[in-house]
Amino acid sequence: MIDVESSVYITLVVGTPGTGKTLIGAMLSEELQCRFMDSSRLFIKEQIVKPDHTGRHTYIVDYDKALKVIVNLLRNAACYVVETHYPSLWIEAVESYIPFIILLRTHPLLLYDRLRMKGWPKPKIVENAVAEATNVIAEELYEWRHMVLEVDTTNRDPIGVMDDLFNSLYEWRTGIRIDWLSRDESLTSIVSKWLIDLDRYKYGFRE
Repeated sequence: MIDVESSVYITLVVGTPGTGKTLIGAMLSEELQCRFMDSSRLFIKEQIVKPDHTGRHTYIVDYDKALKVIVNLLRNAACYVVETHYPSLWIEAVESYIPFIILLRTHPLLLYDRLRMKGWPKPKIVENAVAEATNVIAEELYEWRHMVLEVDTTNRDPIGVMDDLFNSLYEWRTGIRIDWLSRDESLTSIVSKWLIDLDRYKYGFRE
């Protein structure tokens, strides 16, 4: 782990959409006095993405160009807090400059409701709720679990989440432990229904 007193380091804030990455990332960047950056907006600004024509309301990133954009950030000699859906991309590019990774988790049913309240399309809501329930992002980070601080944001206010985060950081409580399907047996049948919905949406991914 690098020294966070260094002038150049990148802290990743990772999680399924709706888990609180933007708010917690902004609060953390203020606390650490680092620049806050939205990875998706960075890639859009650099024009290295193209629309996903399946109708999934998302973008496809040019991986090689993204690696170069990320590495170029190091030339600014600044620290960053980066909200991202692409943790393995950032890790591949600048792993030695990442002191720790924050993985935010939210119960899939609450996540579903949050995204619905935001007005997201039903297929995207279901896709992300399933991703959280089946640990998609957590599994992507499993190889680097020794540097992952996992924080449950379910029914937590931002101050409480930040307290948990800094306690985990101070005690260096790393690892990936949350498994929603094991914690909540009733969730299994709901996820099964969601998977049927996803299969129905797959041709064009529209309602």
